[in-house]
Amino acid sequence: MGEEKHYWLLKTEPGEWSWEDQAANGGVTKWDGVKNKQAQKNLKSMKLGDLCFFYHSGAKARRVVGVVAVVREWYSDGGDDGVVDVKAVGEMRRPVDLKEMKGEKGLKGFALFRQPRLSVVPVPEDVWIRVCDLGGGYQGDGTVLESHDSDGESETMPSKLLQWFSMLPCLGKEGRDADIESSYYKNLSKLLEDLIASCDGSSHPVHCYSADDLIRATNNFHPSCIVRKDLNYTMFRGFLNDRSIIVAKYSIGSLPHDLGGNEDDVRSRAIRDIVVSIHMSNHENVLKLLGCCLEFPLPALVLENAAKGVLEGDGSLRDNEDQPLILPWNIRLRIAKQLASAVTYLHTALPSPVIHRDLKPGCIFLDHNYVPKLSNFSLSITIPPTYSDAEDDPKGTIGYIDPAYMMSGRISEKTDVYSFGVLLLVFLTGRRACPIIQEEGRYSSLTVYVRSHAYQLQAIVDPKILEEVGGNEQVEQQLYDFLELVLSCTKEEIEGRPYMSNVARELVRIDESILPS
Repeated sequence: MGEEKHYWLLKTEPGEWSWEDQAANGGVTKWDGVKNKQAQKNLKSMKLGDLCFFYHSGAKARRVVGVVAVVREWYSDGGDDGVVDVKAVGEMRRPVDLKEMKGEKGLKGFALFRQPRLSVVPVPEDVWIRVCDLGGGYQGDGTVLESHDSDGESETMPSKLLQWFSMLPCLGKEGRDADIESSYYKNLSKLLEDLIASCDGSSHPVHCYSADDLIRATNNFHPSCIVRKDLNYTMFRGFLNDRSIIVAKYSIGSLPHDLGGNEDDVRSRAIRDIVVSIHMSNHENVLKLLGCCLEFPLPALVLENAAKGVLEGDGSLRDNEDQPLILPWNIRLRIAKQLASAVTYLHTALPSPVIHRDLKPGCIFLDHNYVPKLSNFSLSITIPPTYSDAEDDPKGTIGYIDPAYMMSGRISEKTDVYSFGVLLLVFLTGRRACPIIQEEGRYSSLTVYVRSHAYQLQAIVDPKILEEVGGNEQVEQQLYDFLELVLSCTKEEIEGRPYMSNVARELVRIDESILPS
């Protein structure tokens, strides 16, 4: 075992020596001028490789602005006091103010608060991690693929990422369970591979939680905490660091081996979910990724909580008594409009189009204001640059899978458009995607049922909506326009379907078509 790394905080007046001064000329300087005996003692305790917060003090700005590393241990500089040499590692992605730190429960007792005049302050490891979290990490910490090297070239070396994982609390502890260690490195290897492949030149900080964190948060994944179950994962509601969370825990599940029911395939899906969630988490209609855990046999995602829960197969919710909660038409329309924005972003805002491939109610959570949050990118696939489609074995959920994709094995943006059209049908009809059983017979899918009834609103639209509308001509026109869009999205010929950007624009138009009274 190597010598344990320690963490520190170094104070400086920005008018005398700022972060910009430190970062200039290669970033190396001697840290001198320390007169306080306790501060000198701390300086003398520093070891090669120790990391230090670079802290701007003074009346105008008291904040952590960067990180430096000790590159030469204490030595005499010819005077009575000693110095160390430090080198700039990276600037904080967001400065962390003293006031913000004092407001954090987990930082109570930090020596910075107790000894405000001390210029060299020891930082416990848990405090270091929390302050880094508050600032989104720092450039060069390896939590993300950094955007450029010193020559301005894109940098995608695995060693940059490994810096992150080497600092995580789950590594380097004596007595670490061998199975956990093995799972961690299997998951880590795949995550590094996918992160590098998806590098877009941007910084995307991610926190890594331990298995113990998530076990405590979910009461050991108690069944009472289950929010949703799917073939390869179960979502649990939990409580961690004073906030509600959702944990998506992957497992092999019940799929046959040749249909993806093996460990490597499920690991790939979980990692894909993490990587795409990282890129999508800045969109307001995506369930935000807070972090992940690599210590289980298969990775787990830690996501923000959504107070209203996940949609049922018929587009409804469940209330606190587990009774169906039917959403009014204006809420359904708004959900559709906002989801269209998220899927459009997925198709157009990333370096290459990403196809979700499994759009359905079970992927949609609602917050306390009924704002939709898209989730589960585990089946998503990236279309190669300069290509309009890709070839892959059909995957998805029966009733939502594009028939053209099923027949050809070719997947494109129009594949999601079809699935999104079925989702819109669920919102419009209040029915599940398949099968449909009516007095006049059985229909193989919701799309077949709707097409067989052409534009008969009375036969198609959810009776709850018709009751709510009550003959309002403007709203009835909305319903007709909405149905027209649905039929366009679910055409069998992909050439006749709109792109998601057009779908999003049309939903905005439909939503705004009723003038306020």
